[in-house]
Amino acid sequence: AYQQLSPLPLVPTLEIDGLHLSQSLAILEYLEETRPEIPLLPAGAGDRAKVREVVMVMAADTQPIQNLAVLNHVAELTGDPDIKKTWAQHYIRRGLAGVERLITRHGGDFAVGSAPTLADVCLVPQLYNAARFGVDLAGEFPRCAAAGAAAQELGAFREADPHV
Repeated sequence: AYQQLSPLPLVPTLEIDGLHLSQSLAILEYLEETRPEIPLLPAGAGDRAKVREVVMVMAADTQPIQNLAVLNHVAELTGDPDIKKTWAQHYIRRGLAGVERLITRHGGDFAVGSAPTLADVCLVPQLYNAARFGVDLAGEFPRCAAAGAAAQELGAFREADPHV
């Protein structure tokens, strides 16, 4: 039944405004375009590009190669279930190192600037994965950790926390 909603079928799928949308970035962009009262992108084109840099590092370069399906496949191919943690840590660290440099360059309390953006929406789940796989966020990626902490102070982020 879920395959009728999501072509892969993977999560997330959002049913909204008579649509069934899958893929996180498509959903986030749709919400940005149809719910302007809660902007997730800054007004200026340059600032929007900075946000999208962080988003793409997380959504394209980090998350897909350390998600559960990939980790399980790597373990199956190698015959080593313990490889999952090593693999995940490697790609999480690689992605967060890039984001750490971007956040340092772009400054602010959040990932990009002084208000939460799509960058924070994409960063926070990866911080959760990093902690799950034993990456020392405060020690290795202090700016990422600080941006994540700032986001977690907001109700919408707290409500989306899988531990709440």
